[in-house]
Amino acid sequence: MNVLFKSFSVFIVLLTGLSNAASIAMEEETLHLLDYIGQSGCTFTRNGTEYSSEEARSHILRKYNYVKSKISTTEQVIKYAATKSSISGKAYTITCPGEEPVPSAEWLSSELLKYRLAK
Repeated sequence: MNVLFKSFSVFIVLLTGLSNAASIAMEEETLHLLDYIGQSGCTFTRNGTEYSSEEARSHILRKYNYVKSKISTTEQVIKYAATKSSISGKAYTITCPGEEPVPSAEWLSSELLKYRLAK
């Protein structure tokens, strides 16, 4: 019984460590994406209104702070904080200079993949 308890305790400690590591990775990736948005110079369209990249960063940060206790991956950050209006349901788009508008989820997912591959 004592061996089983010790094994279970070690398992819980390892699981907690993995959970903390995943949480730290999500924070780092999210901060990267927020900086990427803010420094992009692209136009962010939300509910038909265009916003600067800095305004987009602020808006998505507010939404992220609201949902972060309920999510566990950066993909969920994109889905719940940076994809569409929680009020109207309309998708956000990003338009960078000289490029066509793209859905923000696609744009951010692409950058997340690049960031992960570069690490």
